[in-house]
Amino acid sequence: MSNWISVEDRLPEFHKDILFYAGAIDGVRMGRLYRNSHRFISDGDKFFKSDVTHWQELPEPPTK
Repeated sequence: MSNWISVEDRLPEFHKDILFYAGAIDGVRMGRLYRNSHRFISDGDKFFKSDVTHWQELPEPPTK
């Protein structure tokens, strides 16, 4: 079962770490959606919402 959510269905919360898919060239990135710019940002790289097709929440860290 896939945990990927289409940006057409729902956007992630602002300023929360997530994984997002930015197409075949940039692939899966970890970053955030920022409220002021309405862009996904990962390691200083900026992506328009139209560049991102899917996203998912990060898994919980291990407990041990």
